[in-house]
Amino acid sequence: MAVGFAAGMALFAALLFAVAAVVQNVAVAEVVGGSDRPVMGGSQFRALARSRTWIGGVSLTAFASVLHAGALVLAPVAVVQPIGVLSVPIAVVLAARRTRLRPSGVVLTAVAVCLGAVVAFVVLAEKGLGTAPTPRFVDVVVAAFATAALSAALALWAAARRSAWLRCAGFAAAGATAFGLVSALMRLIALHLRTGVNDLGDVGVWLPAAGIALALVGGGWAVQQAHAAGAPAVVVGCLTVIDPLVAVVLGITMLGEGGAATVDVVAGLVGLAGLGLGAALLLARSHPEVRQAHDDIRTRN
Repeated sequence: MAVGFAAGMALFAALLFAVAAVVQNVAVAEVVGGSDRPVMGGSQFRALARSRTWIGGVSLTAFASVLHAGALVLAPVAVVQPIGVLSVPIAVVLAARRTRLRPSGVVLTAVAVCLGAVVAFVVLAEKGLGTAPTPRFVDVVVAAFATAALSAALALWAAARRSAWLRCAGFAAAGATAFGLVSALMRLIALHLRTGVNDLGDVGVWLPAAGIALALVGGGWAVQQAHAAGAPAVVVGCLTVIDPLVAVVLGITMLGEGGAATVDVVAGLVGLAGLGLGAALLLARSHPEVRQAHDDIRTRN
Protein backbone atom coordinates (compact mmCIF):
# COMPACT_ATOMS: atom_id res chain seq x y z
CA MET A 1 0.00 0.00 0.00
CA ALA A 2 2.74 2.44 0.99
CA VAL A 3 4.77 1.68 -2.14
CA GLY A 4 1.75 2.25 -4.38
CA PHE A 5 0.99 5.56 -2.67
CA ALA A 6 4.65 6.57 -3.04
CA ALA A 7 4.56 5.71 -6.74
CA GLY A 8 1.52 7.95 -7.17
CA MET A 9 3.27 10.77 -5.34
CA ALA A 10 6.37 10.36 -7.51
CA LEU A 11 4.29 10.38 -10.70
CA PHE A 12 2.44 13.54 -9.67
CA ALA A 13 5.77 15.14 -8.72
CA ALA A 14 7.20 14.28 -12.15
CA LEU A 15 4.23 15.97 -13.82
CA LEU A 16 4.63 19.06 -11.63
CA PHE A 17 8.39 19.22 -12.31
CA ALA A 18 7.72 19.21 -16.06
CA VAL A 19 4.97 21.85 -15.84
CA ALA A 20 7.15 23.99 -13.55
CA ALA A 21 10.06 23.82 -16.00
CA VAL A 22 7.88 24.99 -18.90
CA VAL A 23 6.32 27.78 -16.81
CA GLN A 24 9.71 29.03 -15.59
CA ASN A 25 11.08 28.87 -19.13
CA VAL A 26 8.21 31.05 -20.38
CA ALA A 27 8.76 33.57 -17.58
CA VAL A 28 12.51 33.75 -18.17
CA ALA A 29 12.00 34.16 -21.92
CA GLU A 30 9.65 37.10 -21.26
CA VAL A 31 12.25 38.79 -19.07
CA VAL A 32 15.25 38.09 -21.28
CA GLY A 33 13.43 39.06 -24.50
CA GLY A 34 15.87 39.73 -27.33
CA SER A 35 18.86 40.33 -25.06
CA ASP A 36 22.20 39.14 -26.44
CA ARG A 37 23.77 38.89 -22.98
CA PRO A 38 25.02 35.34 -22.29
CA VAL A 39 24.20 35.62 -18.57
CA MET A 40 21.19 37.18 -16.87
CA GLY A 41 22.04 40.14 -14.66
CA GLY A 42 20.67 41.47 -11.40
CA SER A 43 17.98 43.61 -13.03
CA GLN A 44 16.62 40.60 -14.89
CA PHE A 45 16.51 38.50 -11.73
CA ARG A 46 14.67 41.33 -9.97
CA ALA A 47 12.18 41.33 -12.84
CA LEU A 48 11.77 37.57 -12.41
CA ALA A 49 11.08 38.03 -8.72
CA ARG A 50 8.17 40.30 -9.67
CA SER A 51 6.81 37.86 -12.27
CA ARG A 52 3.76 35.92 -11.11
CA THR A 53 4.45 33.34 -13.79
CA TRP A 54 7.97 32.71 -12.52
CA ILE A 55 6.86 32.66 -8.88
CA GLY A 56 4.21 30.12 -9.82
CA GLY A 57 6.79 27.93 -11.57
CA VAL A 58 9.18 28.05 -8.61
CA SER A 59 6.32 27.27 -6.22
CA LEU A 60 5.37 24.24 -8.31
CA THR A 61 9.00 23.08 -8.20
CA ALA A 62 9.08 23.42 -4.41
CA PHE A 63 5.81 21.49 -4.02
CA ALA A 64 7.02 18.79 -6.41
CA SER A 65 10.26 18.49 -4.41
CA VAL A 66 8.28 17.93 -1.21
CA LEU A 67 6.17 15.25 -2.91
CA HIS A 68 9.28 13.54 -4.30
CA ALA A 69 10.99 13.60 -0.90
CA GLY A 70 7.85 12.15 0.71
CA ALA A 71 7.80 9.37 -1.85
CA LEU A 72 11.42 8.54 -0.98
CA VAL A 73 10.42 8.21 2.67
CA LEU A 74 7.72 5.66 1.80
CA ALA A 75 9.48 3.64 -0.90
CA PRO A 76 13.01 2.67 -2.04
CA VAL A 77 15.02 4.88 -4.40
CA ALA A 78 14.84 2.14 -7.04
CA VAL A 79 11.05 2.60 -7.12
CA VAL A 80 10.76 6.38 -6.86
CA GLN A 81 13.64 7.70 -8.96
CA PRO A 82 12.75 5.86 -12.21
CA ILE A 83 9.22 7.34 -12.00
CA GLY A 84 10.75 10.78 -11.54
CA VAL A 85 12.53 10.63 -14.90
CA LEU A 86 9.12 10.69 -16.60
CA SER A 87 9.34 14.47 -16.22
CA VAL A 88 11.61 14.48 -19.30
CA PRO A 89 9.09 13.15 -21.88
CA ILE A 90 6.31 15.13 -20.19
CA ALA A 91 8.34 18.33 -20.60
CA VAL A 92 9.01 17.46 -24.25
CA VAL A 93 5.27 16.99 -24.93
CA LEU A 94 4.28 20.18 -23.08
CA ALA A 95 6.93 22.26 -24.85
CA ALA A 96 5.91 20.83 -28.23
CA ARG A 97 2.27 21.79 -27.63
CA ARG A 98 3.26 25.29 -26.54
CA THR A 99 5.66 26.03 -29.40
CA ARG A 100 3.96 23.85 -32.05
CA LEU A 101 7.40 22.48 -32.93
CA ARG A 102 7.25 18.73 -33.42
CA PRO A 103 10.13 16.78 -31.81
CA SER A 104 12.31 14.95 -34.31
CA GLY A 105 13.18 11.27 -34.20
CA VAL A 106 16.61 12.21 -32.84
CA VAL A 107 15.05 14.10 -29.92
CA LEU A 108 12.66 11.26 -29.10
CA THR A 109 15.54 8.77 -29.26
CA ALA A 110 17.63 10.96 -26.94
CA VAL A 111 14.72 11.15 -24.48
CA ALA A 112 14.27 7.35 -24.56
CA VAL A 113 18.00 6.77 -23.99
CA CYS A 114 17.99 9.29 -21.10
CA LEU A 115 15.08 7.47 -19.48
CA GLY A 116 16.60 4.02 -19.92
CA ALA A 117 20.06 5.06 -18.74
CA VAL A 118 18.80 6.82 -15.61
CA VAL A 119 16.44 4.00 -14.63
CA ALA A 120 19.15 1.37 -15.12
CA PHE A 121 21.71 3.51 -13.28
CA VAL A 122 19.45 4.05 -10.25
CA VAL A 123 18.40 0.39 -10.05
CA LEU A 124 22.01 -0.82 -10.38
CA ALA A 125 23.21 1.69 -7.77
CA GLU A 126 20.43 0.64 -5.38
CA LYS A 127 21.27 -3.05 -5.69
CA GLY A 128 25.03 -2.91 -6.19
CA LEU A 129 26.12 -0.39 -3.56
CA GLY A 130 26.24 -1.08 0.14
CA THR A 131 24.84 0.88 3.06
CA ALA A 132 26.79 3.83 4.35
CA PRO A 133 29.08 3.53 7.37
CA THR A 134 29.80 6.57 9.55
CA PRO A 135 31.28 9.14 7.11
CA ARG A 136 34.66 10.66 7.84
CA PHE A 137 34.69 14.44 8.28
CA VAL A 138 37.63 14.93 5.92
CA ASP A 139 35.92 12.91 3.16
CA VAL A 140 32.77 15.01 3.51
CA VAL A 141 34.64 18.33 3.33
CA VAL A 142 36.83 17.33 0.38
CA ALA A 143 33.95 15.86 -1.63
CA ALA A 144 31.63 18.78 -0.90
CA PHE A 145 34.19 21.43 -1.88
CA ALA A 146 35.21 19.47 -4.98
CA THR A 147 31.56 19.23 -6.08
CA ALA A 148 30.96 22.91 -5.44
CA ALA A 149 34.10 23.77 -7.44
CA LEU A 150 32.91 21.55 -10.31
CA SER A 151 29.52 23.27 -10.34
CA ALA A 152 31.16 26.70 -10.39
CA ALA A 153 33.56 25.64 -13.16
CA LEU A 154 30.67 24.38 -15.30
CA ALA A 155 28.81 27.68 -14.80
CA LEU A 156 31.90 29.72 -15.77
CA TRP A 157 32.43 27.50 -18.81
CA ALA A 158 28.80 27.93 -19.84
CA ALA A 159 28.92 31.71 -19.43
CA ALA A 160 31.82 31.87 -21.88
CA ARG A 161 30.01 29.92 -24.64
CA ARG A 162 28.49 31.80 -27.57
CA SER A 163 26.32 28.84 -28.58
CA ALA A 164 22.95 28.92 -26.81
CA TRP A 165 22.60 25.14 -26.56
CA LEU A 166 26.05 24.83 -24.99
CA ARG A 167 25.19 27.56 -22.47
CA CYS A 168 21.92 25.79 -21.68
CA ALA A 169 23.58 22.40 -21.21
CA GLY A 170 26.47 23.86 -19.21
CA PHE A 171 24.32 25.87 -16.82
CA ALA A 172 21.88 22.96 -16.41
CA ALA A 173 24.80 20.67 -15.63
CA ALA A 174 26.10 23.18 -13.07
CA GLY A 175 22.67 23.33 -11.43
CA ALA A 176 22.27 19.56 -11.47
CA THR A 177 25.71 19.13 -9.88
CA ALA A 178 24.72 21.50 -7.08
CA PHE A 179 21.41 19.68 -6.58
CA GLY A 180 23.25 16.34 -6.48
CA LEU A 181 25.31 17.79 -3.64
CA VAL A 182 22.06 18.77 -1.90
CA SER A 183 20.83 15.17 -2.10
CA ALA A 184 24.07 13.83 -0.63
CA LEU A 185 24.12 16.39 2.20
CA MET A 186 20.49 15.57 3.06
CA ARG A 187 21.49 11.91 3.22
CA LEU A 188 24.41 12.89 5.47
CA ILE A 189 22.08 14.68 7.89
CA ALA A 190 19.75 11.66 7.96
CA LEU A 191 22.67 9.35 8.74
CA HIS A 192 23.85 11.68 11.49
CA LEU A 193 20.43 11.83 13.13
CA ARG A 194 20.18 8.03 13.01
CA THR A 195 23.19 7.83 15.33
CA GLY A 196 20.94 9.15 18.10
CA VAL A 197 21.93 12.80 17.92
CA ASN A 198 18.60 14.64 18.09
CA ASP A 199 20.04 18.11 18.63
CA LEU A 200 19.36 20.15 15.47
CA GLY A 201 22.01 22.62 16.64
CA ASP A 202 24.70 19.95 16.41
CA VAL A 203 27.52 20.70 13.95
CA GLY A 204 26.74 17.48 12.08
CA VAL A 205 23.32 18.95 11.25
CA TRP A 206 23.73 22.69 10.81
CA LEU A 207 26.97 22.55 8.79
CA PRO A 208 25.49 20.29 6.06
CA ALA A 209 22.28 22.35 6.29
CA ALA A 210 24.28 25.49 5.52
CA GLY A 211 25.85 23.67 2.57
CA ILE A 212 22.37 22.69 1.35
CA ALA A 213 21.20 26.31 1.47
CA LEU A 214 24.22 27.54 -0.49
CA ALA A 215 23.92 24.73 -3.05
CA LEU A 216 20.21 25.43 -3.55
CA VAL A 217 20.88 29.11 -4.20
CA GLY A 218 23.78 28.42 -6.58
CA GLY A 219 21.95 25.60 -8.34
CA GLY A 220 18.79 27.66 -8.67
CA TRP A 221 20.74 30.55 -10.21
CA ALA A 222 22.37 28.20 -12.74
CA VAL A 223 19.05 26.58 -13.69
CA GLN A 224 17.47 29.98 -14.42
CA GLN A 225 20.45 30.81 -16.65
CA ALA A 226 19.86 27.51 -18.44
CA HIS A 227 16.20 28.43 -19.00
CA ALA A 228 17.33 31.75 -20.48
CA ALA A 229 19.51 29.92 -23.01
CA GLY A 230 17.46 26.87 -24.01
CA ALA A 231 14.30 24.78 -23.95
CA PRO A 232 12.66 23.44 -20.75
CA ALA A 233 12.95 19.84 -21.97
CA VAL A 234 16.72 20.28 -22.27
CA VAL A 235 16.97 21.72 -18.77
CA VAL A 236 14.84 18.93 -17.28
CA GLY A 237 16.77 16.29 -19.24
CA CYS A 238 20.14 17.49 -17.97
CA LEU A 239 18.87 17.77 -14.40
CA THR A 240 17.29 14.32 -14.51
CA VAL A 241 20.44 12.66 -15.81
CA ILE A 242 23.18 14.49 -13.91
CA ASP A 243 21.57 14.99 -10.49
CA PRO A 244 21.36 11.25 -9.61
CA LEU A 245 24.80 10.61 -11.12
CA VAL A 246 26.39 13.22 -8.86
CA ALA A 247 24.40 12.00 -5.85
CA VAL A 248 25.55 8.40 -6.36
CA VAL A 249 29.19 9.43 -6.88
CA LEU A 250 29.05 11.47 -3.68
CA GLY A 251 27.40 8.55 -1.91
CA ILE A 252 30.44 6.46 -2.82
CA THR A 253 33.19 9.05 -2.22
CA MET A 254 31.69 11.13 0.59
CA LEU A 255 29.45 8.69 2.45
CA GLY A 256 31.35 5.47 1.78
CA GLU A 257 28.36 3.66 0.23
CA GLY A 258 30.42 1.87 -2.42
CA GLY A 259 32.15 -0.60 -0.15
CA ALA A 260 30.09 -3.55 -1.48
CA ALA A 261 30.41 -2.58 -5.16
CA THR A 262 32.10 -5.08 -7.49
CA VAL A 263 34.11 -4.24 -10.60
CA ASP A 264 31.11 -5.19 -12.75
CA VAL A 265 28.83 -2.81 -10.85
CA VAL A 266 31.31 0.07 -11.13
CA ALA A 267 31.83 -0.57 -14.84
CA GLY A 268 28.07 -0.69 -15.37
CA LEU A 269 27.54 2.58 -13.51
CA VAL A 270 30.28 4.32 -15.50
CA GLY A 271 28.90 3.03 -18.80
CA LEU A 272 25.32 4.05 -17.99
CA ALA A 273 26.50 7.45 -16.79
CA GLY A 274 28.32 8.04 -20.08
CA LEU A 275 25.28 6.89 -22.05
CA GLY A 276 22.94 9.20 -20.13
CA LEU A 277 25.24 12.20 -20.45
CA GLY A 278 25.66 11.61 -24.17
CA ALA A 279 21.91 11.43 -24.64
CA ALA A 280 21.41 14.63 -22.63
CA LEU A 281 23.93 16.47 -24.84
CA LEU A 282 22.21 15.12 -27.96
CA LEU A 283 18.88 16.34 -26.62
CA ALA A 284 20.38 19.77 -25.91
CA ARG A 285 21.80 20.08 -29.40
CA SER A 286 18.92 18.59 -31.40
CA HIS A 287 15.84 20.00 -29.65
CA PRO A 288 13.53 21.77 -32.15
CA GLU A 289 13.54 25.03 -30.18
CA VAL A 290 17.33 25.14 -30.50
CA ARG A 291 17.13 24.55 -34.23
CA GLN A 292 14.40 27.20 -34.55
CA ALA A 293 16.67 29.70 -32.79
CA HIS A 294 19.49 28.86 -35.20
CA ASP A 295 17.14 29.42 -38.15
CA ASP A 296 16.05 32.78 -36.76
CA ILE A 297 19.69 33.87 -36.42
CA ARG A 298 20.42 32.88 -40.03
CA THR A 299 17.34 34.82 -41.18
CA ARG A 300 18.45 37.99 -39.37
CA ASN A 301 21.92 37.66 -40.83
